[in-house]
Amino acid sequence: MEQRIDVGFLVDASRGRYSSRVILKFIKDTIRRFEVSSSKTRIGIVQYTSRVRLILGLGRAYNPTQIDRLIDRIRLSGRSGRYLGKALSYTRRYLFKGRPRCGRRRVLIVLATGVSRDGVRRPAGRLFASGVEIYAIGIGRVRRRTLMQIATVSKQVFSVGTRRLVSLSRLIKDRICSSKGQ
Repeated sequence: MEQRIDVGFLVDASRGRYSSRVILKFIKDTIRRFEVSSSKTRIGIVQYTSRVRLILGLGRAYNPTQIDRLIDRIRLSGRSGRYLGKALSYTRRYLFKGRPRCGRRRVLIVLATGVSRDGVRRPAGRLFASGVEIYAIGIGRVRRRTLMQIATVSKQVFSVGTRRLVSLSRLIKDRICSSKGQ
């Protein structure tokens, strides 16, 4: 029996040399590995650059087709300048608001493609303290030190190129499901 989980994605949408098609494919592939419904796995997506935007909230039940359509509308070529610390704070306030529902785990998968212009340690700590497990994926040249400051534990840190990113979806799902949570 699959656990009840809220899975959020925090996606770097700033201009970069990494293919948005591959990043969006990773998100879709990861979501397909879960049983998405209001009673099992709920999905949320936030994108960030210098601005942060909620794409898909956890409060509403979406079916997989609706989620795919929303993901297809995401444009990962926004303003330059990454404010990951600001995005983590926004995610805590608007995606994972309040305390977790009884018996429901909360997991955030952060997809970063470059250096943040603000601090991430304190906002990530607050998110973790509110009951959210954090996985940090650096695509390309992202400082491992930054990823370590974001992730809940070191085994939840990944540094990959776009070619390996899509194959990571199975490993991420397996780690989420095998983890007992906080």
